[in-house]
Amino acid sequence: MKTTNLKNYASLCGRVLARAHARTVDPLVLTGYMGKSTAFEDALAEFSVTYADQNERDHAAMLAAVRNGQIEAQME
Repeated sequence: MKTTNLKNYASLCGRVLARAHARTVDPLVLTGYMGKSTAFEDALAEFSVTYADQNERDHAAMLAAVRNGQIEAQME
């Protein structure tokens, strides 16, 4: 896949995912749903850090696989 096409595809995936997760834009509804604690923010922050760490491990594994000839990569 060409770089431009991959970037466009990733952008569209992100937009679709965001729309699928969005229930409402009404702050009162969101506040009522999530309450006054920081549990949501804490969980989101923890997930984000864990996900970023996993991405780094996955990327390192992919690079190792390319170097070891297990998978083929083509750079434009």
